[in-house]
Amino acid sequence: MMIPMDGGHVRKRGPKPGTRFQGNTAAYDPTSGRPYTAGTKIDNPDEAMKLIRAAEVAGLSVAEVIRRAIRYMPVDEDGRPLWPNEDQAANEQLPLELNAGRRPKAA
Repeated sequence: MMIPMDGGHVRKRGPKPGTRFQGNTAAYDPTSGRPYTAGTKIDNPDEAMKLIRAAEVAGLSVAEVIRRAIRYMPVDEDGRPLWPNEDQAANEQLPLELNAGRRPKAA
C-alpha cells in the first residue's frame, strides 16, 4: 500500500520521514577528534531544490549550507529548535520558486 505525501509524492508504509525512533539515539564523542557524519535523504523535490539553489546563489557547497544552518539555528534553553511546529502552517516560509534564475535546458 502506498501513502500519498505532500505534493503528490508517494511513500511506502512506515513512520513519517524525519521521525526520531525511540532507542535510536545519536551519539558523538567530541573528544575523539573525528568528524560527526549525519546521513540524510531529502525525499521532497522542492526541499532538495531549495537546498541546492541556496548553495548555488551563496557560492557554497550543500554541506556548508547545512553546517551554517546548524551553526545559526536558534534554540531554546533546552536545545529545542525555535522554528514553528509543522501544524503552524501560517508561519511557514513561502514555497521555493523552482524556476527563478535557472538556465533553460539545451534541446
